[in-house]
Amino acid sequence: MNSIRVECQNYEILDLVTELELSQAALKMKWNSTPTDSIPVYFYQKSFPALIFPLSILFSTIFITGQFLSRFKSAQVVPLFKGKGSPTDTNNHRDIVMLPSLSKFFE
Repeated sequence: MNSIRVECQNYEILDLVTELELSQAALKMKWNSTPTDSIPVYFYQKSFPALIFPLSILFSTIFITGQFLSRFKSAQVVPLFKGKGSPTDTNNHRDIVMLPSLSKFFE
């Protein structure tokens, strides 16, 4: 597989996100749908071989520019009852943050 190579201003060559790294990460990831996903997780699972190269470019660009996509930052916060005390007391809940699947994959 090809790695993405980018020439920096100081003319050093950096190996960034490789297709192999993405493939290995995809095998380890639990692909669960979240309400913030605009594309169904099923699509990622079935299309991943075709998405590896474009995702390697996207993730490498994020590292180069230092700019994280605003769509990756959107999340839904859901309070989860801890199971102790009164369910109406907000101190007995903890927040669960649901990120888009591609954002979790980037992590």
